[in-house]
Amino acid sequence: MASFLAWGRFLPLKTMLGPRYDSQVAEENRFHPSMLSNYLKSLKVKMGLLVDLTNTSRFYDRNDIEKEGIKYIKLQCKGHGECPTTENTETFIRLCERFNERNPPELIGVHCTHGFNRTGFLICAFLVEKMDWSIEAAVATFAQARPPGIYKGDYLKELFRRYGDIEEAPPPPLLPDWCFEDDEDEDEDEDGKKESEPGSSASFGKRRKERLKLGAIFLEGVTVKGVTQVTTQPKLGEVQQKCHQFCGWEGSGFPGAQPVSMDKQNIKLLEQKPYKVSWKADGTRYMMLIDGTNEVFMIDRDNSVFHVSNLEFPFRKDLRIHLSNTLLDGVSHMFVWSLIHPGTPEFSYFRKYI
Repeated sequence: MASFLAWGRFLPLKTMLGPRYDSQVAEENRFHPSMLSNYLKSLKVKMGLLVDLTNTSRFYDRNDIEKEGIKYIKLQCKGHGECPTTENTETFIRLCERFNERNPPELIGVHCTHGFNRTGFLICAFLVEKMDWSIEAAVATFAQARPPGIYKGDYLKELFRRYGDIEEAPPPPLLPDWCFEDDEDEDEDEDGKKESEPGSSASFGKRRKERLKLGAIFLEGVTVKGVTQVTTQPKLGEVQQKCHQFCGWEGSGFPGAQPVSMDKQNIKLLEQKPYKVSWKADGTRYMMLIDGTNEVFMIDRDNSVFHVSNLEFPFRKDLRIHLSNTLLDGVSHMFVWSLIHPGTPEFSYFRKYI
């Protein structure tokens, strides 16, 4: 959580995740809407407005915000390699100005995905346009309140282009541990198109674009105990990097095989690569990295990483030793058997994951 910014009106923060993601997020990394409410109460301050700059409503339930008497406003800013537009900026400034006039003692909370770039850009714009701050002071104050501040160079240049001299734009600060220099502050838009969050790892001696899909679901539609999404560094990057290295993959993203239709064009691929087998599978695509005791991970096609705590793979020749440095590429299937108990019409369902 950041410090209060400027004259105590803004509280920049990262997005919250509702309890539905608890099985995917380690306890120490959880940030529920109720935690924001408790934080404000502990400081004896009131937040009257929360401005959500993300492009999705899946992170948390807005009702959890509104039931605390906080007005919730969705102001979508793309974040996909783009700074907030002039229209976004004007809307944000007008909204905050009106709220301040009517509710002078109350805080305004602002968040995008991580609470740095889009959030910082719009707050700085407000300070310049409505509070007569210099852009240098606005950027520096935001960085003090929420270190390291705006860390994308193009955002800083655009702020100085609009409100100062672009030649005087400061260089971007050192990146947070979880971020890489070509990450983009993205989220999932309302039509369901996937635009994942920034994330993850470096490989082959240099930084590379890897994206973290915040709140990724393991086996959609079912609950699997003992599975949590890995969202923190360095573990996230280590797992992704090891998978890339085992596959000899120098690109970014999921390094596993992807299904394609066996049409006349794609069948020519069999001449280019030594594929051994091809079959149709209706399960969920995963790679599995087995890297020692309690170090079993599943990696999905979004390159999201899940830690599976209840799987063990003992070495065949010595059951006291656990397999390591092993990568599998395949499909996870769920089989459901229906059995009729004698004398009753009810069914019993048994699930087995392979």
